Amino acid sequence: MTAVDLGRFVELCQRLRATPGRLDKLALLSDYLRALPVDAIKTAVAFLTARAFPASDPRVLGVRGLPTAAARDAAGPPLLLADVEAAFAAVADASGAGARRSRDDLLRALASRA
Repeated sequence: MTAVDLGRFVELCQRLRATPGRLDKLALLSDYLRALPVDAIKTAVAFLTARAFPASDPRVLGVRGLPTAAARDAAGPPLLLADVEAAFAAVADASGAGARRSRDDLLRALASRA
């Protein structure tokens, strides 16, 4: 997936929340999606619909809550949409003995970058 800064996604969500008009929200969404690389649209739409994966993907995260995040490393690289997508895939794929701890560790690492 082409690099898309998660900060732009967060900004869009904040603007959508602050925008009262349905048509204005649609304009914000269409502008955002039009500006994305084609390979990032499916993930962005899934996240915008509060899903970890596109509707056609049968995977589930299998978590009950979010672990407490460690302190954020401000010097680290920006979090990308692809980073979140990859972390969610790793969480969904974790299975067997220690899967819960593995999921928590993956989510904690992701949250500390957010």
